[in-house]
Amino acid sequence: MRCVFLLFYAIVCGMEIFDNILNEFHIENAYESWTEYRQYLTEWILASAEQIKNSIPEEENASPLRILIVGIGAGNDIDLRALLKRGYELELLDMDESAVEEAIKRYQISPSDSVKIRIHSLTGVTQKDISAFFYKMYLFMIQERHAMTESRFMEYALREEAELLQKIEGVTKKLPDIIPQDSTDLVIAVGLFSQLFTLLSYAYQVLLSNASEAFFHGQMPEKDLFHERLMETDNRLIPELMQGLFQAARYGILLGNESDPENPVEGAQQSLSFARDYGKKKMARIEESTKVWPFSPETGKQYIMLLQKITKIKTEKEQR
Repeated sequence: MRCVFLLFYAIVCGMEIFDNILNEFHIENAYESWTEYRQYLTEWILASAEQIKNSIPEEENASPLRILIVGIGAGNDIDLRALLKRGYELELLDMDESAVEEAIKRYQISPSDSVKIRIHSLTGVTQKDISAFFYKMYLFMIQERHAMTESRFMEYALREEAELLQKIEGVTKKLPDIIPQDSTDLVIAVGLFSQLFTLLSYAYQVLLSNASEAFFHGQMPEKDLFHERLMETDNRLIPELMQGLFQAARYGILLGNESDPENPVEGAQQSLSFARDYGKKKMARIEESTKVWPFSPETGKQYIMLLQKITKIKTEKEQR
């Protein structure tokens, strides 16, 4: 009976805390606050898409331009209706179904529009997986409250993290099935790579902070092995994802990543560096520009976004 009560208590309290975490990821009035940024970004996308379309050989340019937008979310930063007015065919890929539904409603996307929607996690780790991780950790903290030590907490957290990261190992092998080679003309990914593990990272940080206050006299571990593993995973995963996106796009990719040379943003830095390496290898032409993203006007938080227009260079063999 006691175990049943503890389980019920953990689920109820855990759900409330996790819901609060999700709410913190919702930027209040983002659509309104990002108006100027969205207009700039959309105009950049339209101009880049037209330039890429005009570079396509005439014999390959009969169909509407196909665009895959990865991580579209609620569409706060890209005007989907403006893209549809140009006659482009859109494919929207995101793991957050409710956010995509918000975008569909906002831009009044109907079945008659040339839009394909896919709900999928590029990492293989879904929001449901992260919530399950959070509840299991929370229940463990309650069950072990009288015998909890820093080492026990870290050991359990790392074991649960390892199970999540195992999903990632599987998804990279399936990436060609998720995003097939030459399946679209243009790929767009703005603000994507810095967000791959943000929810998991923050959920763990909340758990660790609670454990520190409740069990460790406010002390935090000297070495954060949990986040070190996530960084190692980013270093391995992002090049594979970038490679998959390059192979999926027949003609080009538009990337937007947070850029801060003094304090590199995890995930974003690996993505923009990978793109630049493509340019160095003369596999693509890269044009870069920057734009301020007013992420949270209320708190004054903003990012300098590095916008990269990457046009693939076809080899003589491919051109034949």
